[in-house]
Amino acid sequence: MDQLESHSSPLGHLAVVGAGPGAHDLITVRGRRLLRAAQLLLHPVGCGAALLGEAPALTERWCDEGQPELLQRALAAAQAGRRVVWLLTGEAIDGGRLPALRAACAAASLRLTVVPGVGVAALGSGGPLEGRRILVTRARHQAAETCALLEDRGALALTMPTLAVVPPPDPAPLLSAVGALGSYQRLILTSANAVTALAQTLEQLGLDARVLAGVEVCAVGPATAARLQQLGVRADRVATDHRAEGLLALLPATLVRGERVLLLRAARARELLPDTLRLRGAQVDVVTAYVTTLPPPEQWQAGLAALRARQVDAVLFTSASTVEHFSRIVGAELSALLTGLTVAAIGPLTAAACRALGLRVAVSPPSFTLPALVGALEQHFTACEPTAPSVARAH
Repeated sequence: MDQLESHSSPLGHLAVVGAGPGAHDLITVRGRRLLRAAQLLLHPVGCGAALLGEAPALTERWCDEGQPELLQRALAAAQAGRRVVWLLTGEAIDGGRLPALRAACAAASLRLTVVPGVGVAALGSGGPLEGRRILVTRARHQAAETCALLEDRGALALTMPTLAVVPPPDPAPLLSAVGALGSYQRLILTSANAVTALAQTLEQLGLDARVLAGVEVCAVGPATAARLQQLGVRADRVATDHRAEGLLALLPATLVRGERVLLLRAARARELLPDTLRLRGAQVDVVTAYVTTLPPPEQWQAGLAALRARQVDAVLFTSASTVEHFSRIVGAELSALLTGLTVAAIGPLTAAACRALGLRVAVSPPSFTLPALVGALEQHFTACEPTAPSVARAH
């Protein structure tokens, strides 16, 4: 049994786990076991999101930016009986930080467990994104899919959630509209978040997907249709173009006058879709299904620290909202933080939001999907002159 996992000794204990280059699949089995038991985790700037996700028992997480007080805080936590794991990447565990940690643990009468990791030299056998650190700005509950796509191509995915999805401040209009779904001829859902809001509202009302019988369901984007499928609902019309224009092209140019259409969407959105449908003869009820807001600082501080430490190669934006919220978080640092980095935007609206802030968009795929965005990013780096990715300069 590992020292960290033995609770019979009166001594406190701290485990140092080698994170290798920071990827979840380049950590030892023993290191992963210790990580999964950790209550307090200290991790380096730019540590991969999937690796941090290997610690389900966490009650607290600290980003190691070289703060001098961090060691004493970690020692105090270990002395108090908390299971403390300190992740170190690359050369740090090979000697740079370890002597000081050994001495401090000895002075504090703490037992130290050291589990070496996989070295940076282990990299080099994956896709063209190998070793690149890619910052994902999606909401935390949506980031896993993007991170998986990136890591499948050898990248180290970092997360910096720039928005959180919350219910509308006044739920009454949504409850009323969903409760009267049977009175509409069409239901339009503009995002997977709108589908989630629909599902939660149906549950709150004690209803299920059967209320959609006889209602034509339209989805903007394949991801929205896929989320509907999880509810047992097959979308009748799916726009592959993730914009209002895509759905409008699929709908009749002239609707039956007075046809009732329910549009569930975010609080802030373009008016092109409802305005055009009204011109075509429909009666459109636009209802706020969710609101996007800034997440708490603890969700985005590690990503910001990685940007400041120049340990990011590219930043992915998946909506205009992620761009706007990113700008609000970084403020006057925007230009300085993104200088020299590759900016990737999922579609023209997102790219336009980037350019409105003076950012140069280097990657924007013709198909507005996550796989297309990641594929375009991979092609971009393949076409570039070979340069050492940030994982090589992170030490």
